[in-house]
Amino acid sequence: MPSHLNVRTTVLLLLAPVVSHVWQGAPASAPARLNTAQCSIELGASVRVKTRDGAVVHVNTQSVEESQGVTLVMGTPTVVWQTVGSTSRYPRPQEYVGVEIDSTGVGDAIESPLPKVHFINVIAARATPNGWHVILIAADSGTTRGRPVADSSTIWYGRYANGAWHGVAQVAHPTYAGVANRFLSNLIARGDELTFAFAFDIGGFRRSNARGNQGVVLARRIHSAWRFDTLQTRLPPSAVTLAQTATSATISAGIVQEYFDEHLLPRTSSYFLASFDSVWRVHGRVGGDGASYVAAPPILVLTPRSRIVAWAVPARSVIEFRELSTTDTTTLNSGEAKVNAVRRFTLGVQDDSTLIIAGALRQSGDSILFVVRRGGREVLKSEAAVPNQGLQLRLVRAGSGMVAVTSQVFAVSDAVPAATVLTPVRYRCK
Repeated sequence: MPSHLNVRTTVLLLLAPVVSHVWQGAPASAPARLNTAQCSIELGASVRVKTRDGAVVHVNTQSVEESQGVTLVMGTPTVVWQTVGSTSRYPRPQEYVGVEIDSTGVGDAIESPLPKVHFINVIAARATPNGWHVILIAADSGTTRGRPVADSSTIWYGRYANGAWHGVAQVAHPTYAGVANRFLSNLIARGDELTFAFAFDIGGFRRSNARGNQGVVLARRIHSAWRFDTLQTRLPPSAVTLAQTATSATISAGIVQEYFDEHLLPRTSSYFLASFDSVWRVHGRVGGDGASYVAAPPILVLTPRSRIVAWAVPARSVIEFRELSTTDTTTLNSGEAKVNAVRRFTLGVQDDSTLIIAGALRQSGDSILFVVRRGGREVLKSEAAVPNQGLQLRLVRAGSGMVAVTSQVFAVSDAVPAATVLTPVRYRCK
Protein backbone atom coordinates (compact mmCIF):
# COMPACT_ATOMS: atom_id res chain seq x y z
CA MET A 1 0.00 0.00 0.00
CA PRO A 2 1.49 3.39 -0.94
CA SER A 3 2.64 5.58 1.89
CA HIS A 4 0.42 8.43 0.75
CA LEU A 5 -2.75 6.41 1.37
CA ASN A 6 -4.17 6.74 4.86
CA VAL A 7 -6.72 3.95 5.14
CA ARG A 8 -9.74 3.91 7.39
CA THR A 9 -12.06 0.95 7.17
CA THR A 10 -15.57 2.13 6.33
CA VAL A 11 -18.76 1.30 4.45
CA LEU A 12 -21.43 3.25 2.49
CA LEU A 13 -24.23 2.03 0.18
CA LEU A 14 -26.98 3.57 -1.96
CA LEU A 15 -30.51 2.91 -3.16
CA ALA A 16 -33.44 5.20 -3.84
CA PRO A 17 -36.55 5.14 -6.05
CA VAL A 18 -36.84 7.78 -8.81
CA VAL A 19 -38.94 8.17 -11.93
CA SER A 20 -39.07 10.22 -15.11
CA HIS A 21 -41.82 11.64 -17.24
CA VAL A 22 -42.24 14.24 -19.95
CA TRP A 23 -41.82 17.83 -18.88
CA GLN A 24 -44.99 19.82 -19.51
CA GLY A 25 -44.47 22.52 -22.10
CA ALA A 26 -41.97 20.53 -24.18
CA PRO A 27 -43.17 17.39 -25.94
CA ALA A 28 -41.10 14.23 -25.93
CA SER A 29 -39.48 13.24 -29.19
CA ALA A 30 -41.50 10.81 -31.28
CA PRO A 31 -40.37 7.20 -31.38
CA ALA A 32 -38.10 6.52 -34.34
CA ARG A 33 -36.95 3.45 -36.26
CA LEU A 34 -33.74 3.45 -38.26
CA ASN A 35 -33.88 0.70 -40.84
CA THR A 36 -31.33 -1.20 -42.88
CA ALA A 37 -32.11 -4.17 -45.07
CA GLN A 38 -32.30 -6.59 -42.15
CA CYS A 39 -31.55 -4.69 -38.93
CA SER A 40 -32.84 -1.60 -37.17
CA ILE A 41 -32.32 0.65 -34.18
CA GLU A 42 -35.64 1.47 -32.51
CA LEU A 43 -35.82 4.57 -30.31
CA GLY A 44 -38.60 5.08 -27.79
CA ALA A 45 -39.90 8.49 -26.77
CA SER A 46 -37.35 10.66 -24.96
CA VAL A 47 -38.50 11.78 -21.52
CA ARG A 48 -37.15 14.47 -19.22
CA VAL A 49 -36.56 13.28 -15.69
CA LYS A 50 -38.96 14.65 -13.08
CA THR A 51 -39.60 13.98 -9.43
CA ARG A 52 -43.01 12.84 -8.16
CA ASP A 53 -44.05 16.42 -7.45
CA GLY A 54 -43.22 17.52 -11.00
CA ALA A 55 -39.81 19.16 -10.49
CA VAL A 56 -37.36 18.73 -13.39
CA VAL A 57 -34.00 17.12 -12.54
CA HIS A 58 -30.59 17.64 -14.10
CA VAL A 59 -27.69 15.38 -13.09
CA ASN A 60 -24.05 15.92 -13.96
CA THR A 61 -23.96 12.24 -14.85
CA GLN A 62 -21.03 10.29 -13.41
CA SER A 63 -22.59 6.84 -12.99
CA VAL A 64 -25.61 5.06 -14.50
CA GLU A 65 -27.02 1.70 -13.40
CA GLU A 66 -30.21 -0.30 -14.03
CA SER A 67 -31.89 -3.00 -11.99
CA GLN A 68 -35.35 -4.56 -12.22
CA GLY A 69 -36.76 -1.75 -14.32
CA VAL A 70 -35.26 1.03 -12.18
CA THR A 71 -32.64 3.37 -13.65
CA LEU A 72 -30.20 5.06 -11.29
CA VAL A 73 -28.43 8.24 -12.47
CA MET A 74 -25.78 9.52 -10.04
CA GLY A 75 -23.54 12.57 -10.11
CA THR A 76 -22.72 15.92 -8.58
CA PRO A 77 -24.07 18.41 -8.84
CA THR A 78 -27.64 17.14 -9.08
CA VAL A 79 -30.11 20.02 -9.40
CA VAL A 80 -33.85 19.76 -8.75
CA TRP A 81 -35.49 22.79 -10.38
CA GLN A 82 -38.42 24.55 -8.81
CA THR A 83 -40.44 26.86 -11.05
CA VAL A 84 -42.73 29.80 -10.36
CA GLY A 85 -44.91 30.72 -13.31
CA SER A 86 -43.23 30.31 -16.69
CA THR A 87 -40.00 32.25 -16.25
CA SER A 88 -38.77 32.03 -12.64
CA ARG A 89 -36.57 29.14 -11.65
CA TYR A 90 -34.36 28.21 -8.75
CA PRO A 91 -32.74 25.02 -7.46
CA ARG A 92 -33.94 23.39 -4.29
CA PRO A 93 -31.61 24.18 -1.40
CA GLN A 94 -31.04 20.53 -0.51
CA GLU A 95 -27.86 18.74 -1.57
CA TYR A 96 -28.62 15.87 -3.97
CA VAL A 97 -26.31 13.21 -5.41
CA GLY A 98 -28.59 11.58 -7.99
CA VAL A 99 -32.02 10.38 -8.95
CA GLU A 100 -33.69 6.96 -9.15
CA ILE A 101 -36.17 6.50 -11.98
CA ASP A 102 -38.73 3.70 -11.91
CA SER A 103 -40.44 2.01 -14.85
CA THR A 104 -43.45 4.36 -14.70
CA GLY A 105 -41.31 7.44 -15.34
CA VAL A 106 -41.71 9.02 -11.91
CA GLY A 107 -38.65 9.81 -9.84
CA ASP A 108 -37.26 10.60 -6.42
CA ALA A 109 -34.15 12.71 -6.00
CA ILE A 110 -31.53 11.22 -3.66
CA GLU A 111 -30.40 13.56 -0.92
CA SER A 112 -26.76 13.59 0.11
CA PRO A 113 -25.97 11.34 3.11
CA LEU A 114 -23.77 14.16 4.46
CA PRO A 115 -25.35 17.52 3.52
CA LYS A 116 -22.44 19.56 4.89
CA VAL A 117 -19.83 17.62 2.86
CA HIS A 118 -18.92 18.76 -0.66
CA PHE A 119 -18.87 15.68 -2.90
CA ILE A 120 -17.18 15.96 -6.30
CA ASN A 121 -17.81 12.47 -7.65
CA VAL A 122 -20.26 9.60 -7.12
CA ILE A 123 -20.16 6.07 -8.55
CA ALA A 124 -22.64 3.29 -7.92
CA ALA A 125 -23.32 -0.40 -8.55
CA ARG A 126 -26.27 -2.72 -8.02
CA ALA A 127 -26.56 -4.38 -4.62
CA THR A 128 -28.23 -7.67 -3.81
CA PRO A 129 -30.97 -8.39 -3.04
CA ASN A 130 -31.90 -4.75 -3.68
CA GLY A 131 -30.56 -1.25 -3.53
CA TRP A 132 -27.28 0.25 -4.68
CA HIS A 133 -23.69 0.36 -3.49
CA VAL A 134 -22.26 3.86 -3.71
CA ILE A 135 -18.81 5.42 -3.45
CA LEU A 136 -18.74 9.19 -2.81
CA ILE A 137 -15.65 11.37 -3.10
CA ALA A 138 -15.35 14.47 -0.90
CA ALA A 139 -12.82 17.11 -1.94
CA ASP A 140 -10.51 18.52 0.68
CA SER A 141 -8.65 21.00 -1.51
CA GLY A 142 -10.58 22.99 -4.07
CA THR A 143 -9.88 22.74 -7.79
CA THR A 144 -6.96 22.44 -10.18
CA ARG A 145 -7.14 24.40 -13.45
CA GLY A 146 -10.83 24.92 -12.92
CA ARG A 147 -11.57 21.21 -12.47
CA PRO A 148 -12.39 19.53 -9.15
CA VAL A 149 -9.27 17.36 -8.99
CA ALA A 150 -8.61 16.84 -5.31
CA ASP A 151 -5.01 16.47 -4.17
CA SER A 152 -6.44 15.40 -0.85
CA SER A 153 -9.85 13.80 -0.46
CA THR A 154 -12.00 11.54 1.65
CA ILE A 155 -13.60 8.43 0.14
CA TRP A 156 -16.93 7.31 1.59
CA TYR A 157 -18.92 4.12 1.07
CA GLY A 158 -22.46 3.29 2.09
CA ARG A 159 -25.75 1.66 1.16
CA TYR A 160 -28.91 3.37 -0.03
CA ALA A 161 -32.03 1.23 -0.02
CA ASN A 162 -35.75 1.86 0.30
CA GLY A 163 -35.24 5.62 0.27
CA ALA A 164 -32.66 5.75 3.08
CA TRP A 165 -28.89 5.64 3.59
CA HIS A 166 -27.33 2.90 5.72
CA GLY A 167 -23.88 2.45 7.23
CA VAL A 168 -22.28 5.61 5.83
CA ALA A 169 -18.59 5.64 6.77
CA GLN A 170 -15.11 6.59 5.57
CA VAL A 171 -13.06 4.20 3.45
CA ALA A 172 -9.78 6.07 3.02
CA HIS A 173 -8.18 9.50 2.97
CA PRO A 174 -5.75 9.56 0.01
CA THR A 175 -3.45 12.47 -0.77
CA TYR A 176 -2.02 13.44 -4.16
CA ALA A 177 -4.78 11.40 -5.77
CA GLY A 178 -6.96 12.28 -8.72
CA VAL A 179 -10.42 11.01 -7.79
CA ALA A 180 -12.63 13.33 -9.85
CA ASN A 181 -14.26 12.46 -13.15
CA ARG A 182 -12.10 10.23 -15.36
CA PHE A 183 -9.39 9.76 -12.70
CA LEU A 184 -11.83 7.58 -10.74
CA SER A 185 -12.94 4.29 -12.27
CA ASN A 186 -16.36 2.71 -12.28
CA LEU A 187 -17.54 0.62 -9.31
CA ILE A 188 -17.85 -3.18 -9.64
CA ALA A 189 -20.01 -5.24 -7.26
CA ARG A 190 -20.00 -9.04 -6.97
CA GLY A 191 -22.14 -9.94 -3.99
CA ASP A 192 -20.66 -8.02 -1.06
CA GLU A 193 -17.26 -7.69 -2.77
CA LEU A 194 -16.68 -4.20 -4.19
CA THR A 195 -13.90 -2.90 -6.43
CA PHE A 196 -12.91 0.49 -7.80
CA ALA A 197 -9.66 2.26 -8.72
CA PHE A 198 -8.17 5.74 -8.86
CA ALA A 199 -4.96 7.37 -10.09
CA PHE A 200 -2.39 9.09 -7.90
CA ASP A 201 0.58 11.37 -8.57
CA ILE A 202 3.08 12.53 -5.97
CA GLY A 203 5.75 13.34 -8.56
CA GLY A 204 5.08 17.07 -8.37
CA PHE A 205 5.45 17.07 -4.60
CA ARG A 206 8.67 15.03 -4.74
CA ARG A 207 9.86 16.81 -7.91
CA SER A 208 10.51 13.45 -9.52
CA ASN A 209 8.81 11.14 -12.01
CA ALA A 210 10.64 8.10 -10.63
CA ARG A 211 8.65 4.87 -10.75
CA GLY A 212 6.39 4.63 -7.72
CA ASN A 213 5.51 8.31 -7.63
CA GLN A 214 2.57 7.73 -9.98
CA GLY A 215 0.18 4.88 -10.50
CA VAL A 216 -3.22 3.32 -9.99
CA VAL A 217 -4.62 2.20 -6.63
CA LEU A 218 -7.07 -0.71 -6.73
CA ALA A 219 -9.47 -0.59 -3.76
CA ARG A 220 -11.35 -3.79 -2.88
CA ARG A 221 -13.80 -4.59 -0.10
CA ILE A 222 -13.59 -8.27 0.80
CA HIS A 223 -15.44 -9.66 3.84
CA SER A 224 -16.19 -6.10 5.03
CA ALA A 225 -12.49 -5.13 5.04
CA TRP A 226 -10.89 -2.78 2.52
CA ARG A 227 -7.63 -3.69 0.77
CA PHE A 228 -5.47 -1.52 -1.49
CA ASP A 229 -3.03 -2.67 -4.21
CA THR A 230 -0.88 -0.30 -6.28
CA LEU A 231 0.16 -0.53 -9.91
CA GLN A 232 3.20 1.71 -10.41
CA THR A 233 3.45 3.67 -13.64
CA ARG A 234 6.12 5.88 -15.16
CA LEU A 235 3.87 8.94 -15.58
CA PRO A 236 0.50 9.79 -14.02
CA PRO A 237 -2.40 7.94 -15.72
CA SER A 238 -5.08 10.19 -17.15
CA ALA A 239 -7.93 7.64 -16.90
CA VAL A 240 -8.76 4.17 -15.65
CA THR A 241 -11.75 1.88 -16.13
CA LEU A 242 -12.46 -1.63 -14.74
CA ALA A 243 -14.37 -4.71 -15.84
CA GLN A 244 -14.99 -8.16 -14.34
CA THR A 245 -17.15 -11.11 -15.34
CA ALA A 246 -19.49 -12.82 -12.89
CA THR A 247 -17.49 -16.06 -13.03
CA SER A 248 -13.90 -14.80 -12.84
CA ALA A 249 -11.89 -13.41 -9.95
CA THR A 250 -9.62 -11.52 -12.36
CA ILE A 251 -10.21 -7.78 -12.71
CA SER A 252 -9.39 -6.20 -16.08
CA ALA A 253 -8.28 -2.57 -16.24
CA GLY A 254 -8.07 -0.15 -19.17
CA ILE A 255 -5.60 2.68 -18.53
CA VAL A 256 -4.82 5.78 -20.60
CA GLN A 257 -1.11 6.35 -20.08
CA GLU A 258 1.83 7.75 -22.02
CA TYR A 259 4.06 4.74 -21.36
CA PHE A 260 4.91 2.17 -18.70
CA ASP A 261 8.49 1.36 -19.73
CA GLU A 262 10.76 4.06 -18.33
CA HIS A 263 13.39 3.29 -20.98
CA LEU A 264 11.07 4.43 -23.79
CA LEU A 265 10.89 8.02 -24.94
CA PRO A 266 7.62 9.80 -24.10
CA ARG A 267 4.87 9.37 -26.65
CA THR A 268 1.33 10.67 -26.78
CA SER A 269 -1.07 8.88 -24.48
CA SER A 270 -2.18 5.38 -25.46
CA TYR A 271 -4.59 2.74 -24.17
CA PHE A 272 -2.98 -0.01 -22.08
CA LEU A 273 -4.62 -3.18 -20.80
CA ALA A 274 -3.78 -4.56 -17.36
CA SER A 275 -5.31 -7.08 -14.98
CA PHE A 276 -5.30 -7.98 -11.29
CA ASP A 277 -5.81 -11.38 -9.68
CA SER A 278 -3.49 -11.50 -6.70
CA VAL A 279 -0.98 -9.14 -8.32
CA TRP A 280 -1.04 -6.48 -11.04
CA ARG A 281 -0.04 -7.48 -14.60
CA VAL A 282 0.39 -5.10 -17.57
CA HIS A 283 -0.43 -6.80 -20.87
CA GLY A 284 0.72 -3.98 -23.14
CA ARG A 285 -0.60 -1.25 -25.37
CA VAL A 286 -3.83 -2.12 -27.18
CA GLY A 287 -4.91 1.29 -28.46
CA GLY A 288 -3.25 4.34 -29.97
CA ASP A 289 -0.35 4.53 -32.41
CA GLY A 290 2.03 6.57 -30.31
CA ALA A 291 1.49 9.61 -32.54
CA SER A 292 -2.17 10.56 -32.10
CA TYR A 293 -3.44 11.61 -28.68
CA VAL A 294 -5.93 9.19 -27.10
CA ALA A 295 -8.68 11.00 -25.18
CA ALA A 296 -9.91 9.85 -21.79
CA PRO A 297 -11.84 8.02 -20.55
CA PRO A 298 -11.38 4.65 -22.23
CA ILE A 299 -14.10 2.00 -22.38
CA LEU A 300 -13.69 -1.67 -21.53
CA VAL A 301 -16.42 -4.32 -21.84
CA LEU A 302 -16.10 -8.05 -21.18
CA THR A 303 -18.15 -10.75 -22.88
CA PRO A 304 -17.85 -14.54 -22.52
CA ARG A 305 -15.81 -14.68 -25.73
CA SER A 306 -13.77 -11.46 -25.79
CA ARG A 307 -12.61 -8.20 -24.25
CA ILE A 308 -13.82 -5.11 -26.11
CA VAL A 309 -11.84 -1.87 -25.79
CA ALA A 310 -12.72 1.52 -27.26
CA TRP A 311 -11.11 4.95 -27.21
CA ALA A 312 -11.39 8.34 -28.90
CA VAL A 313 -8.74 9.93 -31.13
CA PRO A 314 -9.56 13.68 -31.36
CA ALA A 315 -6.92 14.39 -34.01
CA ARG A 316 -8.68 12.05 -36.44
CA SER A 317 -12.26 12.61 -35.13
CA VAL A 318 -12.81 8.88 -34.77
CA ILE A 319 -13.73 6.31 -32.15
CA GLU A 320 -11.54 3.24 -32.48
CA PHE A 321 -12.35 -0.15 -31.00
CA ARG A 322 -10.84 -3.61 -30.85
CA GLU A 323 -12.16 -6.99 -29.83
CA LEU A 324 -9.42 -8.92 -28.03
CA SER A 325 -8.99 -12.50 -26.91
CA THR A 326 -9.92 -13.26 -23.30
CA THR A 327 -6.46 -14.76 -22.65
CA ASP A 328 -4.07 -12.28 -24.33
CA THR A 329 -4.04 -9.16 -26.49
CA THR A 330 -4.64 -11.00 -29.77
CA THR A 331 -7.00 -8.90 -31.91
CA LEU A 332 -10.11 -10.76 -33.09
CA ASN A 333 -11.79 -7.77 -34.77
CA SER A 334 -11.24 -4.02 -35.01
CA GLY A 335 -12.82 -0.93 -36.53
CA GLU A 336 -13.56 2.76 -36.15
CA ALA A 337 -16.48 5.20 -36.33
CA LYS A 338 -16.26 8.78 -37.58
CA VAL A 339 -17.61 11.13 -34.89
CA ASN A 340 -16.77 14.83 -34.62
CA ALA A 341 -17.48 15.28 -30.90
CA VAL A 342 -15.29 12.36 -29.93
CA ARG A 343 -15.15 13.29 -26.25
CA ARG A 344 -18.82 12.39 -26.04
CA PHE A 345 -19.23 8.74 -26.86
CA THR A 346 -20.30 5.60 -25.09
CA LEU A 347 -20.44 1.89 -25.70
CA GLY A 348 -22.87 -0.78 -24.60
CA VAL A 349 -23.41 -4.50 -25.04
CA GLN A 350 -27.04 -5.42 -25.65
CA ASP A 351 -26.26 -9.13 -25.54
CA ASP A 352 -23.11 -11.23 -25.58
CA SER A 353 -22.50 -10.65 -29.30
CA THR A 354 -24.04 -7.24 -30.04
CA LEU A 355 -21.92 -4.13 -29.48
CA ILE A 356 -23.57 -0.71 -29.74
CA ILE A 357 -21.43 2.42 -30.00
CA ALA A 358 -23.15 5.79 -29.63
CA GLY A 359 -21.36 9.06 -30.31
CA ALA A 360 -22.34 12.71 -30.64
CA LEU A 361 -21.94 13.80 -34.24
CA ARG A 362 -21.46 17.46 -33.31
CA GLN A 363 -20.46 19.49 -30.29
CA SER A 364 -24.06 20.67 -29.94
CA GLY A 365 -27.39 19.52 -31.31
CA ASP A 366 -29.59 16.48 -31.16
CA SER A 367 -27.81 14.00 -33.44
CA ILE A 368 -26.23 10.76 -32.28
CA LEU A 369 -24.49 8.21 -34.46
CA PHE A 370 -25.27 4.58 -33.63
CA VAL A 371 -22.82 1.95 -34.86
CA VAL A 372 -23.81 -1.66 -34.30
CA ARG A 373 -21.36 -4.55 -34.57
CA ARG A 374 -22.50 -8.14 -34.31
CA GLY A 375 -20.40 -11.25 -34.59
CA GLY A 376 -17.31 -9.18 -35.32
CA ARG A 377 -18.74 -7.16 -38.22
CA GLU A 378 -20.57 -3.88 -38.66
CA VAL A 379 -24.25 -4.48 -39.36
CA LEU A 380 -25.69 -0.97 -38.92
CA LYS A 381 -24.59 2.67 -38.89
CA SER A 382 -27.29 5.31 -38.57
CA GLU A 383 -27.83 8.83 -37.30
CA ALA A 384 -30.67 9.36 -34.85
CA ALA A 385 -32.40 12.36 -33.28
CA VAL A 386 -31.77 12.12 -29.53
CA PRO A 387 -31.70 15.17 -27.20
CA ASN A 388 -27.98 15.54 -26.53
CA GLN A 389 -27.03 19.19 -26.11
CA GLY A 390 -25.05 18.72 -22.92
CA LEU A 391 -21.85 16.81 -22.27
CA GLN A 392 -23.28 13.58 -20.88
CA LEU A 393 -23.90 10.50 -23.01
CA ARG A 394 -24.30 7.04 -21.47
CA LEU A 395 -25.84 3.72 -22.48
CA VAL A 396 -27.09 1.29 -19.86
CA ARG A 397 -28.47 -2.18 -20.47
CA ALA A 398 -32.15 -2.47 -19.55
CA GLY A 399 -34.04 -5.71 -20.07
CA SER A 400 -33.68 -6.80 -23.69
CA GLY A 401 -32.69 -3.30 -24.78
CA MET A 402 -30.78 -0.27 -23.54
CA VAL A 403 -31.43 3.26 -22.27
CA ALA A 404 -29.48 6.30 -23.47
CA VAL A 405 -28.93 8.92 -20.74
CA THR A 406 -28.23 12.40 -22.12
CA SER A 407 -28.59 16.07 -21.18
CA GLN A 408 -30.77 18.74 -22.74
CA VAL A 409 -29.96 22.44 -22.37
CA PHE A 410 -32.67 25.03 -22.97
CA ALA A 411 -32.76 28.75 -23.74
CA VAL A 412 -31.99 31.20 -20.97
CA SER A 413 -35.59 32.39 -21.08
CA ASP A 414 -36.90 28.86 -20.51
CA ALA A 415 -38.42 27.90 -17.18
CA VAL A 416 -35.81 25.18 -16.65
CA PRO A 417 -32.21 25.63 -17.89
CA ALA A 418 -31.30 21.92 -18.25
CA ALA A 419 -32.70 18.44 -17.77
CA THR A 420 -31.50 14.86 -17.79
CA VAL A 421 -33.18 12.88 -20.59
CA LEU A 422 -33.78 9.13 -20.99
CA THR A 423 -34.33 7.52 -24.40
CA PRO A 424 -35.07 3.78 -24.80
CA VAL A 425 -32.85 2.14 -27.44
CA ARG A 426 -33.42 -1.30 -28.93
CA TYR A 427 -31.55 -3.09 -31.68
CA ARG A 428 -33.36 -5.74 -33.71
CA CYS A 429 -32.40 -8.01 -36.58
CA LYS A 430 -34.68 -10.20 -38.68
